[in-house]
Amino acid sequence: MKELTGVYRVMQKRGYSNSKQAARKLKRKYDTDNLQVLIFTKGNGRPYALRYANGMNKKKYFLEGVLIYNNYLNAGPVPIQSVAAHEMLHIYGAWDLYNTYSQSKDRQEKARNKWPNDIMLRVDHDITLLEINELTAWLIGWSRYYNEEFEWFRPSDYKK
Repeated sequence: MKELTGVYRVMQKRGYSNSKQAARKLKRKYDTDNLQVLIFTKGNGRPYALRYANGMNKKKYFLEGVLIYNNYLNAGPVPIQSVAAHEMLHIYGAWDLYNTYSQSKDRQEKARNKWPNDIMLRVDHDITLLEINELTAWLIGWSRYYNEEFEWFRPSDYKK
């Protein structure tokens, strides 16, 4: 299996032959059943989270990770604190609330009206200006409060 993710490349540079070997050895070393990797790298790129979700190929996505560049693609410095928090929240199930390939502009606008400072809607150089709304809190397990309206915000690539 050929791996192309930044997480894989970093694990390879650290001396592991692949992500599966890295996960196995790191889990044994730190006596844990679960592992997430947070990588900060110099360069230009779009930060992303590589998460595992039910129905995905376990052999490919078992090592969850976040890769954060210090600069966006030709757009200047990344607000590291809020981007790291935003991307890590994806690992625990949070959804993007801004317009993406799987989120519509309608959803973004409704989210902006309901939760203008939510960390899954926008990032900021001052992380104290951002919040975790009730939807995101429910998604990551911080709250048991559920509202049927939450389903309206479900991205097209997230299964129930």
